[in-house]
Amino acid sequence: MSCGPIADLAQVFEDVQVQPRGMKIDLPHPTAGTVPLLASPIRTSETPVPGLGTEQIAGRRQTAIIC
Repeated sequence: MSCGPIADLAQVFEDVQVQPRGMKIDLPHPTAGTVPLLASPIRTSETPVPGLGTEQIAGRRQTAIIC
């Protein structure tokens, strides 16, 4: 159940809390070019959050696993 306004991606990236925290990331995609996403809002001093990669695209390694 939503209890606030629903924002599209353009509105999310313009948000006053997203911009200063550097939460927008551009994920390289093998067929779509670059896809804008939000980084994790959790920041820790000693444990960095791992980045996303194209290996996490559904079915990307399917042939290697099946064969």
